Amino acid sequence: MIWYICLVLAIISILASLVVLFDRSRGKLRAGMSVLGMALATFILYIPIFYQLYDVLTATFSSIINVLQVISLDADYVNFYDMIHEGFRLHAASRFYMGLLGVVHFMLPAISLLAAYNILIHYYASLKILFMNRHNQPMFIFSDCNEESLSLGESIRKQVGRCDLIFADESSSDQYLDRIDSMRAVLFQGSIRDMHIKQKKSKDIYYFCIDEDDKDLNTALSLIKKYEDQDKEIQKHTHIYVLTEQKDVDLMLDSTNKGLIDMQVVSIPERTAYHLLQEYPLYQFAGPQGSFVLLIGLGAVNEALLRTVCWCGQMGSLIHQKILVIGKEIRPVVEQMRYFYPGLFTEAFDLEICDVDTDRELYEMISEKGGQATYVSIDRDGDQETLETAIEARKILYRTDPDFRRCPPIFARIRNSEKRDMVSMLRTPDSNNKRRVSYAIIPFGDRETTFSYDALVQEPLDKLSLNVHLVYSDIFSEGDLNVEEALEQYNVLEVNKRSNRANAMHIRYKLAMLGLDYTDRDDAEEVDLDDYLDDAKLEILTQGEHDRWEAFYLSEGWTEATLDEVRAYNEAGLSGGRHNCALLKKHPYICPFDELPKVSEALGLQDSRIYDRELIRRIPDILHDRWNISGKKYKIIRREN
Repeated sequence: MIWYICLVLAIISILASLVVLFDRSRGKLRAGMSVLGMALATFILYIPIFYQLYDVLTATFSSIINVLQVISLDADYVNFYDMIHEGFRLHAASRFYMGLLGVVHFMLPAISLLAAYNILIHYYASLKILFMNRHNQPMFIFSDCNEESLSLGESIRKQVGRCDLIFADESSSDQYLDRIDSMRAVLFQGSIRDMHIKQKKSKDIYYFCIDEDDKDLNTALSLIKKYEDQDKEIQKHTHIYVLTEQKDVDLMLDSTNKGLIDMQVVSIPERTAYHLLQEYPLYQFAGPQGSFVLLIGLGAVNEALLRTVCWCGQMGSLIHQKILVIGKEIRPVVEQMRYFYPGLFTEAFDLEICDVDTDRELYEMISEKGGQATYVSIDRDGDQETLETAIEARKILYRTDPDFRRCPPIFARIRNSEKRDMVSMLRTPDSNNKRRVSYAIIPFGDRETTFSYDALVQEPLDKLSLNVHLVYSDIFSEGDLNVEEALEQYNVLEVNKRSNRANAMHIRYKLAMLGLDYTDRDDAEEVDLDDYLDDAKLEILTQGEHDRWEAFYLSEGWTEATLDEVRAYNEAGLSGGRHNCALLKKHPYICPFDELPKVSEALGLQDSRIYDRELIRRIPDILHDRWNISGKKYKIIRREN
């Protein structure tokens, strides 16, 4: 009877061991757990043999010794073969039993070697990370090994050179090993949370939470928890980038004390839209009737571009802005946007959306309603579909202007870098402008450009945003600014950081209204902003700044808060002592410019227009990096046209 019981228990243990071995979710522990299961099966199979020969204590000891001999490849296989050979002369059950024992004798050493190899690889990576901590060159750590993280890693290696790259990989996948080796990077078999890094005060460490699933927010929160008790100098040199499209990220991060950690919530579609509008400003292509933006398709980038254009194109009364969105079967995306960003669909914006069912209807609608567009962006499901639409839209748009006097730029979101290079060759060289003007299709948004060191780590808008925050803090402190405290406040609310980034981006648009621009060229001749800013223009820019701020908050899903609501938020403790409620996305200053004095007086606050006006005057402080925080300085120059 004991033989049958041990046989069943051993089979169960072997099956459990194999299940664990092929379960990737258990990470680096699966081989070791499988060894334990196989060792237990071997011990169980020895029980009927040794317990018939020896007393209980001796049999147990002999069984353990034999298991260890099998694992260490020190078993007496000759006697074992003889035992199996003798066993095969017995009845069928005994032959099966002895055969199973023979299979286990060969599987257990193999799995043991696999476990030893995994442990060696794991600790080898940990040992390399330990030596990396001994020098001060920057370290870049990725929470997952995928196409996006590898593209970013390759860009960092190319741009920075002397640095350390570490890729965490819980899936134990080896498909990227060649690319990791070519970057001279370390592959850590485990989670980014399991890394033991003793950081020097002067060593910059960049964490990129760039998983393919929704684990990135949890990873970021665990990293913040890890650094919350660290020295402030270490926090200042710690940078955490969360690449995510989750809607609740801001609220989750705002509930956490981030200290002086440089925390960046990155939306790739939004960053792509920002880069496009920064490199190719809306006003640069505006006509006598204003700016007419045509968005074809409502992919992730065009959705972000729609929201960005709404506030970025606010230039006082100087330029009227119209936005037309034409897309095939985009109703679900539009309805979702109506729910999350209701302010976009009010009379505050001249916005029209046309949903069509076929490509033919799409092109007919472009011809009927989009012929006077001054700025065109195309973002459909795939590169080929986007490119075909761009070529067809180009024919339609230029058909309405046969003399090529308007020639709006046609931006096409092309994800593949090779196809981007091919499309780039269609762009018109200056020397051949008249003959090939109809080929002006400009690709943007490819992976190599988007997931790059310059676009994420060295983003100029992030540096300007920090200076916008310091200038605002200095205005509110009436010239008695504590820079360290202001920097710590910078990371408190994510919506404020996003607002500062939008403000920084709009500086170029404000300067354009004065015929100015800014540049980082050393040989550029700088002009004095005060020479171009009289009282009348200052008032126009001040109103334009409020309109931009209001449009930005509307594009983020905020709505106007009544005075009664403000009082209720304060009494309930939802506002944290402020006059707005981030939790419910309500703000009393989302109102017309002329109503601001009345609202401020009712709240017992100073007229908010004073701060907007002062910010305009202090644009040079933002561009000149007055407190030497960002390390990036710009000169104000006259525009060439």
